[in-house]
Amino acid sequence: MKYFPIALSLIIVLFVSACGKPQDTTNGPFLGGTSGVSIQFMSATPPSQFNQGQDVPVRVILKNEGEEDLVVGNAQARIYGVKVENFGLSSSYKGTPGNLRGKSSTAEGGDQRIDFGNAKYTLDIINSQDFTLRARLCYPYKTRG
Repeated sequence: MKYFPIALSLIIVLFVSACGKPQDTTNGPFLGGTSGVSIQFMSATPPSQFNQGQDVPVRVILKNEGEEDLVVGNAQARIYGVKVENFGLSSSYKGTPGNLRGKSSTAEGGDQRIDFGNAKYTLDIINSQDFTLRARLCYPYKTRG
């Protein structure tokens, strides 16, 4: 019973410290919020299923949700997750073909497409095979301060 006041005071301290004013961190002090450049595969490029020997396009779209503009080629992506040579693709980074405008230039931020060409899997497959194709993005991140 002699530990009850100590335990009660610890519970009160934890409760009081947890009841501070919540901070709005969704957007932050910047136009672009706390996001930078995002990447995703364009719809059906590549499709979720295709046949052996079939040519399928591989394209990603980069969207600049940050404030800073990125000049031609400063945002780069590459395909990984599989042995890309087996699909006739390169493992090298490929840059954007145009400038990638930030939210300080346009309200929405700009986007750019990177085309990796066509993938064609020609190795032998028995029944079916699952592959997970991924894209990695590299770009210079910059803040104003």
